[in-house]
Amino acid sequence: MKPDSLLATIAVYNALGARYADQVAHVKLPQLAEFMDMLPPGARVLDVGCAAGRDSAILKDAGFKVTGIDLSESFLEFARKRVLGVDFRLVDARELNMEPNIFDGVWVHAMLLNLDRSEVPSVLQGIWKAMKPEATLLVGVKEGLGEKFIGEALVENMKRRETYFKRSELEGLLRNSGFEITKSYVSGDALGRSTTKWVYVFATK
Repeated sequence: MKPDSLLATIAVYNALGARYADQVAHVKLPQLAEFMDMLPPGARVLDVGCAAGRDSAILKDAGFKVTGIDLSESFLEFARKRVLGVDFRLVDARELNMEPNIFDGVWVHAMLLNLDRSEVPSVLQGIWKAMKPEATLLVGVKEGLGEKFIGEALVENMKRRETYFKRSELEGLLRNSGFEITKSYVSGDALGRSTTKWVYVFATK
């Protein structure tokens, strides 16, 4: 049986816990502000791969009703202590089974890159089902080709597998899952890593 690389990545995050969360806690993504500007007041938002709740907290403070899902128990324990007023749940996005048509917006930043490429279409289809008609989606992934195991200072050089996407490929995956692309671009890295670029795609159901 093929090893589950997502679970291996989650094991890294569980081991790091608050140490990782504290390293990225200061990051404020301009794409999140763009995303929030596209939502109606009081929107119901799903944060897929919410980690320790950094972005969920910003969404909640902006007046949105937020559900955050992640597969790292360590991250969720940290999030529940630090971020009140968000519904944090232990959920594998590959088995997303939310009530259909309930979210006005879905935020998926730095999560799809943890999946096998073959798993991405079904995850996107699960997200599509959970979204209301005309709801807004933002997907952010690392730009590139293929996949590789990396160890970097951010994760104390523990090895984790990452999958990379070109802008055209990500747009195609979203279209094939029923989404309409509204905007996309490639941007630099919010943590200042000079060799890392990100693809951001905004879409609607």
